[in-house]
Amino acid sequence: MQKLALIPLTLLYLYGSSLAADSSDSNLFFDTVDVQVVNIEAVVLDKEGQPVLGLGPDDFELFENGEPVEISNFFAVEGSTRTADPDPGSTLAPAREPETQNLNLVVVVDNAHVAPQNRNQIFANLRDFVDRSLKPDDQILIVSVGDSLKLETEFTRDPETVGRVLDRLEKETGPSTRTHAALQQLLRNIQSARLVAASQGFRDNSAELERVRLEATDYATQIRAFSEERMKRSKATLEAMARFVSSLAGMKGRKALLYISDGMSMNPADALMQAWQDKFVNWMIQNGFSDDQLNMATISSANYSLTKELDQFVQHAAATKVAIYPISPGSRLARSVGSAESQGSFATNGSGSASRLVGSLEQFSLDESLLRMADETGGTAFTRSSNIEGLLEQVRTDFSTFYSLGYQPNVISNERRDLEIKVKNEDWTVRYGKSVREKDPLDNLQDRILSSLFYDLGDNPLHIAMTSMKQEPTSAGTFQVSIMVQIPFEKILLLPEENHHSGRLTLFVVVRDENNQNLSPFRRVEIPLEIPNDQILQVMAQSAGYPLELNMQPGPKRIAIGIRDRLAQLDSTTHLDLNVGSGTDTAQVNSP
Repeated sequence: MQKLALIPLTLLYLYGSSLAADSSDSNLFFDTVDVQVVNIEAVVLDKEGQPVLGLGPDDFELFENGEPVEISNFFAVEGSTRTADPDPGSTLAPAREPETQNLNLVVVVDNAHVAPQNRNQIFANLRDFVDRSLKPDDQILIVSVGDSLKLETEFTRDPETVGRVLDRLEKETGPSTRTHAALQQLLRNIQSARLVAASQGFRDNSAELERVRLEATDYATQIRAFSEERMKRSKATLEAMARFVSSLAGMKGRKALLYISDGMSMNPADALMQAWQDKFVNWMIQNGFSDDQLNMATISSANYSLTKELDQFVQHAAATKVAIYPISPGSRLARSVGSAESQGSFATNGSGSASRLVGSLEQFSLDESLLRMADETGGTAFTRSSNIEGLLEQVRTDFSTFYSLGYQPNVISNERRDLEIKVKNEDWTVRYGKSVREKDPLDNLQDRILSSLFYDLGDNPLHIAMTSMKQEPTSAGTFQVSIMVQIPFEKILLLPEENHHSGRLTLFVVVRDENNQNLSPFRRVEIPLEIPNDQILQVMAQSAGYPLELNMQPGPKRIAIGIRDRLAQLDSTTHLDLNVGSGTDTAQVNSP
């Protein structure tokens, strides 16, 4: 773990003069209250799937945890135009402006759950879209998930970069190929099992009957092991995606996540168990092995279900304002199962009957995961389709034509809460994120610092600048790096008191290495300000500087900081890229 050491100083450096900064809040005779407004963006569609325009707050009902809440803020966006502000006599306040309407598209390629043929078909369409339809302000980030999650790009507007990454990913197979092969082999083994029927005169042939019973039992054991392994892989993928979604929390506005996957099986044992039952159940009953048949009933949806883990993930994504747009041409695995059963290969020696449920159970289970992801987060699922352009145009429409509903929760907590939006016309469909979790403002600042750290998405209204002053080697093989943080005083809210003006800043700092493997803990510094009234005019033309001493390993590093002006309730983030130990003493990130 990257170690980060801070030396909080009680002296705030003021260029041109000096100023004492009290290390406590005892002299501050004011405080602020953060008024929390929860904003939900909703897309309303008619029966033909077209956006419904011209609605007002009275056309909506809003519920939190099943209880109605009053809509306190409202506006509508149609294309690039904001409309439907409250009437002049209305008590409603305008909702805050949407933080972004640009297409910030995150492409997640789930190699653990997509056949390479399906993935590459979508890649071809994605290349065409990027080449023809990517707009100047659009950004794309590509992430792959296999045995682990990997950032393939940073946010980019360059079609050539996207093309190179897709070319490279096309050459990878991924774990899904192994899963497909293992499932196919197990199905073929079950299908080809040779049964011994009573009508063939083997009723007294106990050795043959025992062979079939043991074979059926062995296949059931294999089904359990395969289902458990499939569950394990899906859970690992969801955990990796949840961590990734958390890293997007500080990115302003809504985020569109294009999820390329055949889907995760919600009930990974069901199709296999259906095949097993089609083959062996009647035989077991006819030959007096009912107890064995009952024991196999433990392999069921109740024992092998991904519902809990998927629900936790989609609720987290919705609360982070990540709308998921899954796309899948349909599972080749499910089609191949259906092809096998259409050939009647389950029937052997007249015993057992091929059930058409086998292929449909597999496809339904996969589709259900994709539909849940979309429905709970406010996205749209394109299942059994590779129409990437149609999906991305839907994303554009969702992000450019929507309604923003705001309300003030009765209790501010970090607990997840369920949301429901109703529209008065029952023929309309409303899509929105169905969960919300409001964090403390300082927790939100840390999220935004991570967005700056990983995705170069700093937002710097305080005009923070960082300068690397010097690097000194230590006896432990690390380097003591001195960083100066500068903030123009004119950007800081200072409140007048009897003898001085007071302000209050909170600073966070975190460091990561070049390959994102090591991340330091967040360190927090409180910086109270106290400026004598007779110096205020002089100070407002100057910059405040706060020195940080960071103990770091050599190598490329990114240092990200965030500062909250507690009085103005304003956050600012930026970062500095630095090659520690390279001999370069000075580098700077300029404020805007």
